Amino acid sequence: MDIVIKEKDETISWEEIHAVIKEAFKDYPTEYGINSDYITQDTEWLKERLTKGITFVAINKENNQLVGTSTLLLANGRFKYGFNRTSAVIPLVGHSGLGNKLLKEEIKICRQHDCEFLFSDTYHNATVANKWHRRNGFMKLKLRATGIVPHYTVRYIMPLKHKWLFNRVTIGTFYALQSTWTRLTKNPDGTRKGLFK
Repeated sequence: MDIVIKEKDETISWEEIHAVIKEAFKDYPTEYGINSDYITQDTEWLKERLTKGITFVAINKENNQLVGTSTLLLANGRFKYGFNRTSAVIPLVGHSGLGNKLLKEEIKICRQHDCEFLFSDTYHNATVANKWHRRNGFMKLKLRATGIVPHYTVRYIMPLKHKWLFNRVTIGTFYALQSTWTRLTKNPDGTRKGLFK
């Protein structure tokens, strides 16, 4: 299968991307008991969620079929980082390394923008997704509660700079300090507190 990866353009519709994501996540309700928003919400919800980032598409050149997608959000706060908003590969090409290739495109963009980290989330009981994150160099950072009870989201982190400095302990400490700094310096409405303006 000859697959090309590129950034989304006007030739690829959000409906096509949503169809790929639904196909990739279709077994989540039966395998993991999760009705992901990516399955239950409409295409407008998805478009609003993903248009803020850079969306990559994987196309099978033989039949011009969309077979995978991922979206990267770039942020610039206390440090620059990327966030893997979503990655999806249809089961037909699953376990072919296409997810890894999409991730490499995200990492390349993160490095071009001088990002320190790449973050990604997945459900705690989505075993294949969790194995994929660990196999690709992500480290588990923390569990977060989701709106889908009793499920939790696992936040993963991949250091892109100074890898030798980081292990689970230092990353956890760094994340805790960054969260504390944010609480100390920002008001609930997001504005800076007087002392730190």
